[in-house]
Amino acid sequence: MRKKMNAGLRIFIGMALLTAFRVGAEGDAERAWLREQERRSADLHVATERPAFLRPQVPLAPDDQRFIDRLAEKSRQAGDGKQPAENAVYFVSFSMPLEGLAAMLQETRRFGIPATLRGMVNNDMRETVQRVMALVKNGGADGVQIDPQPFHAFGIQSVPALVVQCERGFDVIRGNLHIEDGLRRIANDGDCAPVAQALLDKAEVAK
Repeated sequence: MRKKMNAGLRIFIGMALLTAFRVGAEGDAERAWLREQERRSADLHVATERPAFLRPQVPLAPDDQRFIDRLAEKSRQAGDGKQPAENAVYFVSFSMPLEGLAAMLQETRRFGIPATLRGMVNNDMRETVQRVMALVKNGGADGVQIDPQPFHAFGIQSVPALVVQCERGFDVIRGNLHIEDGLRRIANDGDCAPVAQALLDKAEVAK
């Protein structure tokens, strides 16, 4: 079985709001540096208890921290309780045409599959958040995550791509194909057919 993905740099935005920010890195030196930054950040914020998924692992500028906190609080108030699927990922990029990307992300919402980007736009958090919020505002998506690790784990070199994973490994469907069609292909002839079928059935019930 191939190694399952590990969480890395993530930004979750739901209902046009940012709900989490997390940074990952590769290499022993980078991990050691991040651990040290995490320790310092924890010391600075020891009096402010928050859920683990909202704790940044590197210190942020005060304005950025307040920006994240405001959006996270609004998201908690507006959240609908939906949880993304943990056994499927849809890989996208802001290099894709906006109209096409919005249509694809509408499908991810239908199936509860997290849409995943490799990194931030121009390496800028606020610009990335604004781009994603524009998609959400226009009904393009409920959420997008930024995480380079799944791209490496599943060998994703081009987008869009759909991955469904299970105990036997994972299946990859590449190309500009509707998510439903991709899931049906996997359900018919994939190693993770039961998982794909379960996602299809869940979406059908939710109609």
